Amino acid sequence: MRWIALAVLLMVSPRLSHAHGPTTAVLRIAALAETRYRVNFRTPSAAAVPVFPSDCQKIAQLETAATLSQFSQHFDLQCARSLRGRTVSVLGLGGAVSLTVVDVTWETDEAFSTVLGPSHAEAELPRKEDRGDVIRRYVSIGARHIASGVDHLLLVMGLYLLTENRKKLVLAISAFTVAHSITLALASLGIVAMRPALAEAWIGLSLVLLGLDVVRSRNERVVPLAFVFGLVHGLGFAAGLREIGLTKSHFLTALLSFNLGVEVGQLAFVCVLVAMAFLARIAPIQARLMKRPSVWIGYAVGSLGAYFTLLRVGAMIGK
Repeated sequence: MRWIALAVLLMVSPRLSHAHGPTTAVLRIAALAETRYRVNFRTPSAAAVPVFPSDCQKIAQLETAATLSQFSQHFDLQCARSLRGRTVSVLGLGGAVSLTVVDVTWETDEAFSTVLGPSHAEAELPRKEDRGDVIRRYVSIGARHIASGVDHLLLVMGLYLLTENRKKLVLAISAFTVAHSITLALASLGIVAMRPALAEAWIGLSLVLLGLDVVRSRNERVVPLAFVFGLVHGLGFAAGLREIGLTKSHFLTALLSFNLGVEVGQLAFVCVLVAMAFLARIAPIQARLMKRPSVWIGYAVGSLGAYFTLLRVGAMIGK
């Protein structure tokens, strides 16, 4: 049911301005010794503040800088004992700063990464990295990445609108999955490289093209279109993953787990659309709403894609 997608579009619209936008802080902690750390904190707002255990003290403020769009701190931290098995947090999440990527490198070259948000603003740093922890963490990071990436959800919704039967829906989602898995792996391994802002601009352009197909109901090429768009969106996933960081000790496991989390997120979204369409069929209310809602949805998706494209091209020109 086309109006179902319109309802979803209206529900996610308040978050559109945050779709992979400049609302993510990055907290990097590198161990210089067992109890001494070098900390770099970049944030779009000085309202976000990292918090360490009470026995940790700044011993050298190396650099502090502020621009209109970013505030950064660079300092050394001395603790009475190792940060392994202890908690770090970030205050002030939920306003100008929606997420914080925490990236820790231990003195043994082990690495740990996680993402903090308003509802989970603290992280317990592991005593020792194991494969099970890596899988659970990166599956969760991948799923959250999809849930917060409105542009990716809009593309999945557009593909859903263009598929007239279950078989074609499965083929389109499979093509999208295979394609973004290819570029995600190639980019994460350093074989393919693209500036994050440029990748995001291409993603915006893909929404423009998808919106045109939805308006015209051109569903005969939805599977190859899904594959091409998947290649582009895989570069966007890779940009997000580079920002989060891949743990060095379990690189391949982390990469595959992140990709699995992305699949879980987008399949969950498809299931929501399918369930809502089923409810609409047993409670026929489509005719009471509006005629040809897919046209309006197509225009909305295309317009938002144009907005994202111009915004990201402007960001590249402004640098």
